[in-house]
This record gives sequence, C-alpha cells and structure tokens, in this order.
Amino acid sequence: MNKQEKLAEGRTVVYEELLLPEETEAQREKNRQLFRDELKLILANSELILKTPEFFYIRHQWSLVGGAYVGVKYIPLGVLIKLWKNGEWLGECNKCGQETYIYSAGGSPLNGGHYTNAVCINCREFVDQQMGSGLALLLKPALGLCNAFTQKRKILRTRGPVFSWSRGLNVKGKPEAPDKIIRDVVQPVELEVMIQHIDPTRKKG
Repeated sequence: MNKQEKLAEGRTVVYEELLLPEETEAQREKNRQLFRDELKLILANSELILKTPEFFYIRHQWSLVGGAYVGVKYIPLGVLIKLWKNGEWLGECNKCGQETYIYSAGGSPLNGGHYTNAVCINCREFVDQQMGSGLALLLKPALGLCNAFTQKRKILRTRGPVFSWSRGLNVKGKPEAPDKIIRDVVQPVELEVMIQHIDPTRKKG
C-alpha cells in the first residue's frame, strides 16, 4: 500500500511499495518448481541470501500469507528463511513424515481454518494441507516480518499551479518537476539468476 506525507504547498512525499514482477502462469509454475527442486541448495546458502538484498527480496505470487480481514502479503525469500530458522512455518510430510518447509498459508482468522503449501525436501514434492485451526500461529510471525521488511521507494513529488474556484489559478505554486527519488528500493534478481550465482554448474531451465 502506498502512502503520502504533505509538505509545503505543491510538494508531497510519496511512499511506493515495490510491485511484484509480472509473470505468466507458465513462468509462475516454472519458478515454483525451481523453488521446490532447489530448496535444499537455498537452505544450505541461507546466510548468503539473508545478507544479499537482491536475493533476500525475491518474491512470487505463489508465496503469500493472509486471509479474510487481514489482507495478503507476498513473502520475500529472506523472510521465509527467517521463519524457518525461527522454527516457524515448518510442518510434517503426510507421505514420509519428514519436516516440510511452508511457503504459503492463508485462511479465516474467525475460525482458524486454513491451508498451507509446503515442500518436502526428502520427497522433493509439494505438500498441500488443510487445517481446522491454528492459523494465528502462522499469521502473526509472518505478517510481522513481512511488514518489517517491506520495501518502499520514497519520492518527492512536486506539482504545478493549482486551480480553485475561490482563488483561481494559483501561479505561486512550485513549477511542476519530475519526481525525485529520495530513497530507492533494491531490485531483486530472478530466482533462476540467484540459483546460477550460488551454483554456476546448475543448468538453466
């Protein structure tokens, strides 16, 4: 969500949240499968990802947290790693019984019913589950970290003369000028680019 701070007449500070990259359905599924196949590599290089903003802020539409009345947040890869390291957003594979790594969850805070989407490294498969309760245990830490690590570009916006019926054209206002970026955001790389950087022997998909 974007917000504004009004300064002197005609000048406003605008905070713009970094948008998700546009992906086709095929690209989304390709990246989701890449995430599953390379999760072991991602976990082994978690410290590198956490200290590299271009890797930390990688986001996709299939990795989110939210539900009715609380909205939806898309989760940066670095936030997922922090959740896992904290012992949160972990589950159990219904096939092999090994630990799973949740990457998406949502539902209704009213009754606690929710779903989780996870990956089992042992099976190298997606594990999707429906739960009758316990959503708050997933929402609270994930939303807290997502809010703490939300990227927002800070922009100084100057507009030109303003017309009003009482004052006419306010020619004393500041002349219109291009937006000035006060604080920029980090542009994350694509997931495949990060994988190639971590292990150059990996073949491109």
